[in-house]
Amino acid sequence: MALVHDMGEAIIGDITPADNVPKAEKARLELEAVRKMAAMIQPVNAEFAAEVVDLFQEFEDGETEEAKILHDIDYFECLCQRNEYESREKGARDLDEFETLVPKIKTDEIKAWTRQLVTERAAYLAKPGI
Repeated sequence: MALVHDMGEAIIGDITPADNVPKAEKARLELEAVRKMAAMIQPVNAEFAAEVVDLFQEFEDGETEEAKILHDIDYFECLCQRNEYESREKGARDLDEFETLVPKIKTDEIKAWTRQLVTERAAYLAKPGI
């Protein structure tokens, strides 16, 4: 499921909160990209092509336990990237808009990871000269 979700992003790029793309438009673009990939797979393996689209839809619906965990991991990964960008640029770039992802994380384990990441970011940004 994670790979299928990333297939869409591989074609259209990773749309982040900073891009200000409405959620419905992001979902439409990603589904269109996944369907294009599935269409390329279909002549070789029709069953797998259908599964690709189904897995993407399962992720988008966010109803299954796997989908919920993957959504949280996807948000967490965005926060990790935010920290990496800020660190690389020595704090010169403020990426606070990514904080909107923190309350979206629902699973306990990934909430714990996120608390640690947020703590590390605050400590980094509090350093003199940053």
